Amino acid sequence: MGSFMPVKARVVTGTFDLTIEAETKDDAESLLEMLEKRHYVTPSAGAAPKSAGGPGNRLTGAVGPPTAADGAAPPGEAKLPAVVLTDPGTGLLTLKAKLPEGAGQVSRAPDAALVLLLAYAQSGKDPTYGTSLMKSLRQTGYTMDRIDRPLQAYVDQGLVLVSGTKKSRAYHLSEAGKAKAEELTQELKAAFGGSA
Repeated sequence: MGSFMPVKARVVTGTFDLTIEAETKDDAESLLEMLEKRHYVTPSAGAAPKSAGGPGNRLTGAVGPPTAADGAAPPGEAKLPAVVLTDPGTGLLTLKAKLPEGAGQVSRAPDAALVLLLAYAQSGKDPTYGTSLMKSLRQTGYTMDRIDRPLQAYVDQGLVLVSGTKKSRAYHLSEAGKAKAEELTQELKAAFGGSA
């Protein structure tokens, strides 16, 4: 008979700090998903574990915002690009302006998504759920029904990494994706004379 080693996960939001304790990482993950579905926490608020089990799934700290104990800026105080706005009520990030499109050019929504993914990562919300990314893009002014298809080219190039399925699908930039997102951020700044 194996010994019971509880898994503890800490969920930090702008309103509360909650510690979850479960028998397994899967149980802790299920509890976190239930909290997200009921909108008690946003999917990207995540969890930073205090687990003896070591690395594994998203309860290993890959999702949650860095805490002051980690030597990071407190949540909400991350230095975001000047082209990004934060809704103080929802925490939703949007771009101040759309990326410029040339005559006959297809939508630049995938490029805007890279800039937003970079901003979400810098604010400690990494990976970012597709639903949050869609809301951010729509609020910025991009019209789309889904996010997976527009981002597929960047996934194929290895710039965007995907985890989860259906409504739990989350997006994360690779190192090459971060570099591309930085270039796009600079393009957006330049296009609007630093006022974007």
